[in-house]
Amino acid sequence: MSSELQTLLTTKGAKEFAETLQGSPVSIEALLASIRTEDTISPEKIAWIRERINSSDKSWREMFVYATTGNTMLSPGVRINICPSERDVFEIHTCFNSIALPTALMSKEDFLIALDVVLAETNYNIG
Repeated sequence: MSSELQTLLTTKGAKEFAETLQGSPVSIEALLASIRTEDTISPEKIAWIRERINSSDKSWREMFVYATTGNTMLSPGVRINICPSERDVFEIHTCFNSIALPTALMSKEDFLIALDVVLAETNYNIG
């Protein structure tokens, strides 16, 4: 164990030590802060995702983070990238901490239903 981690363990305690190594539970604020978007994404779709996060329960947030990062906790400094899909479908890539959104026009309701279906999958390299 590095001296930095030993110091953290002895000065802050086991909980902060575990969060440093494994990440922290996914709060709405932390998830929103981790999101990075490209300018080419529809502002409307970004707003829909932010609204979905704001109204989400812990289980949904963990599912979103797991799908995009491979972890149910947010590690310090992790960024979740939202970009356009080149194939016009939802694509989730845990290796790149990203979700690619379809660029096709669709209603908010259809978009959010499709997002939930994709997040419920178990193979997160969709596409």
